[in-house]
Amino acid sequence: MNRLLPAVISAFAFISASAFAQTYVTKFDSTENPISEGGHWTNGGSVGLDWTNVSTTKGLAIGHEGGTIDYTDATAILTGTWGADQSAAATVHSVNQNDACYEEVELRLRSSLSPHSCTGYEISMKCSKSSAAYLIIVRWNGPVGDFTVLRELDGSSYGVSDGDSVKATIVGHVITAYINGVQKGTATDTTFAKGNPGMGFNLHGCTGNNSDYGYTSFRAEGNAPQTGVIDGPEEPRNVSLGRNYPNPFNPGTTITYEVSVAGHARLSVFDMEGREVAVLVNGQVAAGTHAVRFTAASLASGIYFYRLAAGLTTQTRKMVLLK
Repeated sequence: MNRLLPAVISAFAFISASAFAQTYVTKFDSTENPISEGGHWTNGGSVGLDWTNVSTTKGLAIGHEGGTIDYTDATAILTGTWGADQSAAATVHSVNQNDACYEEVELRLRSSLSPHSCTGYEISMKCSKSSAAYLIIVRWNGPVGDFTVLRELDGSSYGVSDGDSVKATIVGHVITAYINGVQKGTATDTTFAKGNPGMGFNLHGCTGNNSDYGYTSFRAEGNAPQTGVIDGPEEPRNVSLGRNYPNPFNPGTTITYEVSVAGHARLSVFDMEGREVAVLVNGQVAAGTHAVRFTAASLASGIYFYRLAAGLTTQTRKMVLLK
């Protein structure tokens, strides 16, 4: 066991040093077409040319796809350089739902725009709560209309309605989609190792109703404390994920977390490849502090990550299993 300790601690320190905080939060306070917010966004129409733009009025972002030309989704991607592990989350606006109209809200991860090219991952949900609803995870390959479906899930539980929270993460090669804090689907893809988070909207089968659906808030994180790995001092917040004890551990350790209000929470464990190896909590939890025991008797020594998702907040910490 002692021979393994230097190697494990070395890897632990390297991940800590490479982590950095990056967060972008907006409630769309300005009226802009296309959205810019001081140069923080690029758009599918103005930059990508073959797609369409996202605009904002106070408190609402919507798309401007006409509904007659397929796959010209309204697209807005954040600028700057982002860490590879990312999350994007938003609050849905949806009124006058009509299943004959394909209104989709989208989250983008590891995405980029350039003239006649859009690449990255899109997580899309239909604005519907009927059996016609769906969630899809796709990879945009560049030219308009060139995409690959990685996962498609159909049914009322995969659609969204007004006020729902939606979220998507990519950790390593694993893309995960959530609705109201509940994991709905995953996909694995190795094509894109970098790019930026963003949002989008699709319209098909009707015209002129772009303002019926959109987002009222948006949050993106890249290798940030609430999406990546927390290493600094803990701060008061609505959701707090504590450090496990003991750490390193063999084979069991205790994980604590705190939520200020009751609601749905999911606490899960991932390996270095982004594979989910255990689900410790997945359901309604009461407000307050909770402790969960994790036993890793069947797992190999190494670094693991435990992640808490509650509402629009995701926090992740690392731990070392040392046998």
